[in-house]
Amino acid sequence: MTDLFVVRIAGVFALLAVVAQFGAMGIAIANGIQPGAPLDFSDGAQLLAAANVSPGVLGLVLATVSPSFGLPLGIALYVVLKDAKGYALFGAAMFYVGMTIALVHEVLRIVLFWRMPGLYQRATEAARPAVLALGDVVVHVQDMLALMSFVITFGVGFTALALGIIRTSALPRVLGWILLVIGVGVGLVGFPLQYFRVAGASLAVLAVMLVFFLWLIAIGVTLLRWRPSVVPAALSVFLLAAPVTAQSVSQLDGKNVSIAQMNFKGRSAVQVIAAPDALNAASYAVVKGASFLNGTIEVDLAGQPAAGAGGG
Repeated sequence: MTDLFVVRIAGVFALLAVVAQFGAMGIAIANGIQPGAPLDFSDGAQLLAAANVSPGVLGLVLATVSPSFGLPLGIALYVVLKDAKGYALFGAAMFYVGMTIALVHEVLRIVLFWRMPGLYQRATEAARPAVLALGDVVVHVQDMLALMSFVITFGVGFTALALGIIRTSALPRVLGWILLVIGVGVGLVGFPLQYFRVAGASLAVLAVMLVFFLWLIAIGVTLLRWRPSVVPAALSVFLLAAPVTAQSVSQLDGKNVSIAQMNFKGRSAVQVIAAPDALNAASYAVVKGASFLNGTIEVDLAGQPAAGAGGG
């Protein structure tokens, strides 16, 4: 399975996740339900009302399918952001930990929505308090799972991936800055405030999540247009000696490179090799003490893949 195939699949499924989520929101609105408002399984009136709402189950199914469609996004961002190293690996790992918790939460929610209202409706008056007590426990478990999933997925995973986007040129940096605001705003601020029932927090989280789904559309389209960089794993560059300033090692100031004086195909040359752990476009050598405004730079340049380099 090639990197390009993984990234393309992730782009398609990111767009499908948006379609599923907005479908779930449309069904909720059509049935008079505020999108994002959970069913309180400890409230008898809500359970009785939910017992007669079958379309709500379809909405919950779509809401569950939506994060499932988003699962390929983590591995795709890791593939695209390989140059970000720790940010990409840590971000992708936390994304999948958080998404696993989110899927457990969503599956639990749909099962309870399917079973609890009917259970309460059929229960005798004497048994209903026990059903509500069970519902109260369920609500607290759901709230904790939701908090954990948002903090880990958005607050940790997406924040790390956003920093990876910002540090590299593999994706538009504006997508990284937007994701950083979303990750911190929802995962580390908004949802914890919602968990503690701070007034207005739920509406703020809903608003930021709408921005997130717009970001998901943008990243989906970007991944569909992404092309892997065709660059050898390592490249040796030789500045062949000529009547120019940079004819010796002492006249070059390297950044993330090793510089050596040598002979190349019978000519004196300066060899410049990029550090293996350097980011793209972060390896170069600068001529010391050069003052240049307008004119022409002439250089004899040769290059070849280093020993052990992969094909590209």
